[in-house]
Amino acid sequence: MKFKVMLIFFLFNQNLYAGVSGWTAVVKIEELAFPSNGGMNVRFAPNASLANCIVQGGYGGFSQLLTTHASFKTLSANLSLAFVAGKNIQIYFNDSTTCTIHEVRIFN
Repeated sequence: MKFKVMLIFFLFNQNLYAGVSGWTAVVKIEELAFPSNGGMNVRFAPNASLANCIVQGGYGGFSQLLTTHASFKTLSANLSLAFVAGKNIQIYFNDSTTCTIHEVRIFN
């Protein structure tokens, strides 16, 4: 019984918060922004979890993909394609403070 309760808690407590490292729940990209200093800012829906994020270019409510990321070109291209195609995604945040995208999963 304890295992079932823990499993249910885990399944229904998928992280939507950029303030916590780890994977988000499955979301859709709502908006992309490209600040003048480079990089890519991504707002996803539901996006209430990004309310406290202020990222490059001063955008609030976005997560960010920095040009210093080793896979910036690949990730930015795939995020753009997922946005245009309306695909579901998951985003992995590798720390709890910067709302910085580390990895992305794209689903049919």
